[in-house]
Amino acid sequence: MKALFLIGWVFLIIAFGAAAAEMAAGALSKTRGAFVSFSSVIAAMWPTVWSALQSALGPGLSKAIFALPGWLTFGLPGGLLVWFCRPNKEALSQEDHDSMFLFDELSKQAKADGYDENSREEYFDDHKDIEGLDSQGATSSQSDKDYTVDLENAAKRDPGPSRRR
Repeated sequence: MKALFLIGWVFLIIAFGAAAAEMAAGALSKTRGAFVSFSSVIAAMWPTVWSALQSALGPGLSKAIFALPGWLTFGLPGGLLVWFCRPNKEALSQEDHDSMFLFDELSKQAKADGYDENSREEYFDDHKDIEGLDSQGATSSQSDKDYTVDLENAAKRDPGPSRRR
């Protein structure tokens, strides 16, 4: 399984290289289109490699294998190998499963015990000694005069000595 996982990563790296080569081959060749076959990319970038592939596989088989774009030819099997052959994909142990949902269970238990989010009376009963704590839990002014600014009687700012030339 580990070997197939690593082969999948090699295929994915080849797929990224093929996508980059597809861009370069599009600039070198006169063919334009949304998808360029991998056989066209190899023929444009590395003609000697393409002729060696055709002689080894035969012209029909080499065209059939590399008819799709390179990123798809290598990316699809590479992605499938990496996904399905990944190591450590066994199911979660019961301990891991329990720890994953621990907070949910604790919050349900707290609500069942009466510690509800909306019951704030316990908090205010414990903090009645604090001055300025209103019923919503925020501090309020002692009077409106605390926040009133009297601009007419504010101290006049001394502009400082005037500059003379």
